[in-house]
Amino acid sequence: MSKLKIAVLFIFLSLTSCSGKLEFVDLPLHSHQGIYDRDDERRGYGYYFQSVLVDNPPEDIDQLKRDLLAFHKRHLHPAFEGKKLSTYSTTFYKHNRTTKYFIDHEDDPGGFSSEILSDYFNTHGIAIVITTRVGKGDALKTEISFPDKEGSEILESPPAQTRKTAGTPASS
Repeated sequence: MSKLKIAVLFIFLSLTSCSGKLEFVDLPLHSHQGIYDRDDERRGYGYYFQSVLVDNPPEDIDQLKRDLLAFHKRHLHPAFEGKKLSTYSTTFYKHNRTTKYFIDHEDDPGGFSSEILSDYFNTHGIAIVITTRVGKGDALKTEISFPDKEGSEILESPPAQTRKTAGTPASS
């Protein structure tokens, strides 16, 4: 009888732990901000990128796009409020045995073996969302790209968005 209770308890715990709820796991060791120093129109402007693991992503591509874009928008770096940030990007990876290593570990590029998160994008990547400033004004453009099975990207670009500023209505 006790084996039956243990089996029922095990099945119950297994089912409740697989809730299927969409979850995002930030990877602070794989997020960075900096200043462009190349000789182009971005010189002196900032960039920010972050990597995020996604647990239980929806299978419906339209719902996935909405969820990823909503997460990216909620986490836009506050520096976009000024004029000095040019690019903000979020790279999404599937949360699995391979990628969870990077929750507590930085990239390890050398030694006997190497572990670099971006090396896994072709096999475990979901999408990249990039928001860029259009020119030197307040308008922002957001693009989302999904890797296909060969690792190339299919690019989709929603219409340019304008950030709402005090006294100025936002356009969509």
